[in-house]
Amino acid sequence: MLNRTWLLILIGLAWTESSLQAQPTGKTKELINKAIQAHGGAEALDKLSTATWKGRGLLYRDRDGREDKPLPFFGDWSAVLPDKYHYTYAFKGIGGRLPLSTGLIGDKAWRTLRPDRGADDLPEEQMKTVKEEAHAWYVSHLTPLLSGDYQLMALPATQRDNHFILGLKVDRKGYKSIYLFFDRQTNLLNYLDSKVYDPEKKQEILQETKYANFKQMGGATLPQSIAIRQGKKLIMELDIDTVTPMGTIPNKVFEKPPEPKDD
Repeated sequence: MLNRTWLLILIGLAWTESSLQAQPTGKTKELINKAIQAHGGAEALDKLSTATWKGRGLLYRDRDGREDKPLPFFGDWSAVLPDKYHYTYAFKGIGGRLPLSTGLIGDKAWRTLRPDRGADDLPEEQMKTVKEEAHAWYVSHLTPLLSGDYQLMALPATQRDNHFILGLKVDRKGYKSIYLFFDRQTNLLNYLDSKVYDPEKKQEILQETKYANFKQMGGATLPQSIAIRQGKKLIMELDIDTVTPMGTIPNKVFEKPPEPKDD
């Protein structure tokens, strides 16, 4: 269970707090290296930092305090991680698809329903949410963890969904802590936990991203199915269809669309 996992984490963090710097780097590196190999190797994963991917999803929402029918959408993502990120969710509507696009470049983010009509700057809290999301994609590729930019700490082994998992706490200046959990047998990344800001509750809550159905995509072994929960509530399910590593992606993909010129 998720709550049991976090209880064990807190116990482990309290036990290791005074000796964080003494945490053996060999054990941590071994865990990461095994996971990198399970996901297709460092060379394949490195290429995914600049990539596009496409898929389908369901967005779960509440209406008047009750759970409403999930909204189906097609997703299209582009990224030069960790600080350039763009996605469009094309929701199915009565008149066709209703695209909602979001972009991030550095510390600026925007959102629009009509790129040909310009876009609105996101408030700082929402910008940070998009920035953390891009960073989570980056961390999930694993090879950045060996760059020296991160403080890493192994966590006690535990169980979730009847699977034994090995955990790793990941910290980088300017970002929230991320907790990675790997299947003890396959070394595949099964869960990514983090804190996200809930604008309705006006506080941070726990978000769990669960990865499943690993397939060969984009030259690596990647999850085809992704489920995201906030607290115990399912908020989104994704099915990734294609992943394409890119040598470069133009900045204009991530930059805010210009306002239309007056005739």
